[in-house]
Amino acid sequence: MISVIMPAYNAERHIVEAITSVLHQDHQEFELIVVDNNSHDGTVRLIEAFSDPRIQLLHQPVQGVSAARNMGLARMRGDFFCFLDADDVLPPHSLSARHALLLADPQLHFADGTVELTDVTMQHVLRTWKPTFTGVPYGPLLDLSPSCFVGLTWMIRRIQGHAYTFDTRMTHAEDLCFLLSMARNGRYGYTNEVVLRYRRGHHSAMQNLAGLHDGYRGVIRALQEAPDAPDESALTAMWNKVRNIMMRSYLKRGQPLQALKAMLERRP
Repeated sequence: MISVIMPAYNAERHIVEAITSVLHQDHQEFELIVVDNNSHDGTVRLIEAFSDPRIQLLHQPVQGVSAARNMGLARMRGDFFCFLDADDVLPPHSLSARHALLLADPQLHFADGTVELTDVTMQHVLRTWKPTFTGVPYGPLLDLSPSCFVGLTWMIRRIQGHAYTFDTRMTHAEDLCFLLSMARNGRYGYTNEVVLRYRRGHHSAMQNLAGLHDGYRGVIRALQEAPDAPDESALTAMWNKVRNIMMRSYLKRGQPLQALKAMLERRP
């Protein structure tokens, strides 16, 4: 079985479309765990209108997306799991295509695929991302390589007894930190099938550069605190890449002073 974990907060505009996309998967052995973060619009009412017993609705106070995902991870029962935000969509073969890769190769722990970035109506594809990497993904993630990472698009083979958790101190780059925490322990592969349609203009970290910058700092700190921390040269190389990314991003946004500060900032 595949567990699909969906955090939701004031998501009434698109959550019906998101849930329906899961129900219409050609792989039907799944559970959908929706964690409501104390929404005050019609989100809960819309979720409760679905009668499918595979949908679990959980509730928690407003604690952020990482805490919501952690609640879903703690309750999941699947042999494999993946994530879906409440305003994105899984194409019909999303689960089956990634699941088939994991079944075919016991050494494969992470299965990914093509991602379409769409406009807010999902009528127009603005950009397509395709992975290009195969192998153990820890190195490419440290290098912030787009060859295997564009967000929480991996389906993950669940290791029984392993505690999967997001760092709830982070509001940005928490997805990168989460994947890094397990990326040494298996191989990554991908299908050419489109596995996610991502709606632009809703939850992009790039819309908040200061938050993204702080998120990258959090990733560095988490790596330094880890029992299997990378060596100093790897951490320094990653930080230099972060500085370059943030400098270019601030310049593109017309914030030269912030760009200069990013360029000169020392590693946390």
